[in-house]
Amino acid sequence: HPQGAKQDTMFCLMLEGNDPPKLRLMPTTDPEAFVNLSYLLTSLQVRIRAGMAPYFSLDTPNSDEAWQVKTHGPAWIKGTDVGEVLFQADYHLKELSMGDSLFEPPTIGMRNCWDFAWNSEGWRGREWFVVKHAKVSLSENNVLLPHVEMGVEAREQVVNAQKQLVDAPVTSTTHPLVKYADMFSHNFDLIAERKSVVYQLREVSKAAVIAKFLVDNKVALDECWLSPEEGSSLCKMDLPFNKKERFFYEILVRDGAIHEHHGGVLSSMVGLYGGVDLNIDAFDLSMPIHRLSRSVKMPDYSAIYADPGQMGNSSELSRLSTRELRRLIQQNGGESSRGPVDKADLIEHLLKVCPQAPAEAAAA
Repeated sequence: HPQGAKQDTMFCLMLEGNDPPKLRLMPTTDPEAFVNLSYLLTSLQVRIRAGMAPYFSLDTPNSDEAWQVKTHGPAWIKGTDVGEVLFQADYHLKELSMGDSLFEPPTIGMRNCWDFAWNSEGWRGREWFVVKHAKVSLSENNVLLPHVEMGVEAREQVVNAQKQLVDAPVTSTTHPLVKYADMFSHNFDLIAERKSVVYQLREVSKAAVIAKFLVDNKVALDECWLSPEEGSSLCKMDLPFNKKERFFYEILVRDGAIHEHHGGVLSSMVGLYGGVDLNIDAFDLSMPIHRLSRSVKMPDYSAIYADPGQMGNSSELSRLSTRELRRLIQQNGGESSRGPVDKADLIEHLLKVCPQAPAEAAAA
């Protein structure tokens, strides 16, 4: 956040001027225009330095390995807010897909992969979050309005001669993972409101879309936008293989006697791989020609930065925030009381230290 701004303040982005337009940061209360600044700074660095959107995958190099490895693109986003969101969202998707007992289904009646019939003893597949549609619009007052539609895609994987996992030539539409991906995509916006990590992933995607828009359209950026964030936290790069097994007996009844088939327990294993591929380079994010017939509400700066000598009554002064009232009191030689105080008391105190305000306003 900008210095002095509250942590819960929402910000939007406005374009000023032409050839090239310049980016300006503005506070807002409009959720459609809101942009997460931390995600945007990282996404801008990724776009400028690597020419791509942030990427993440959780894969196993060889089919017989018991550990999975995190792969970030570019590698330096590991340990950043963006890198951690990509990992957490991907891993939670796999937990939900496998019907982890620790988590309720994201929507009522939504099934997991085990609930779908499949004629194979075991399978491996990869599923990943993708951006299905992206655009950036401009409001009447030149505020950027990013929009993304996200979903989940899935492919079955097979083991080749080198014991490497590769995409199967054809993934059936009846495959359990494909069915689950379709259900998740259909309910994505609802799930994002119920699962915070999915919501944060969508915010990262919006930031990546805006970053590409700013770079592609050569928007003039101040130095603060081009400075990388300070450091990153420790990030463990490997973790146990995310799998789930089912055990069952196959028996054979002969002459009234039960005989175990193959002499023991057979297992059916399901393995999930994948990650987050925002794939936004496929979308046209050029400067829109037409603006939307709506305006994003901004703070009343004419009130915030007005000269108190030109404000004639308390109703006009009430448009100021308590912080601005305190500042005006100090500028006029007064001292405001510390701690919580009513705005009406601050206005009364300001009029006492600056008694010429109503007189000047009346004369005007």
